[in-house]
Amino acid sequence: AVVFLFGIVYALIEGPVLGWTSARVIAIAVVAVLALVAFLRYESRRHDPFLDLRFFRSIPFTTATITAVSAFAAWGAFLFMMSVYLQSERGFSAMHTGLIYLP
Repeated sequence: AVVFLFGIVYALIEGPVLGWTSARVIAIAVVAVLALVAFLRYESRRHDPFLDLRFFRSIPFTTATITAVSAFAAWGAFLFMMSVYLQSERGFSAMHTGLIYLP
């Protein structure tokens, strides 16, 4: 799982810099996908898996998981974009922007 996450993050960060068709980016992305496949195969055969894939056969569970992941992604994007807006357009400092988010 760590190899998959590292590979995907590396490819997303370095893709625009090195070029999406560079050998390094493609190789690391392929290794990341292979690591994900290996992880899923390994976990599906364990007696007590880290992530029990059988849960995803349930439509309510899968729908709730997709909804929760989408909501957290949207919230993260909102916080990022609002921070950029407050600093670049409104002229707030990074410290002031961070303090705005405090409850």
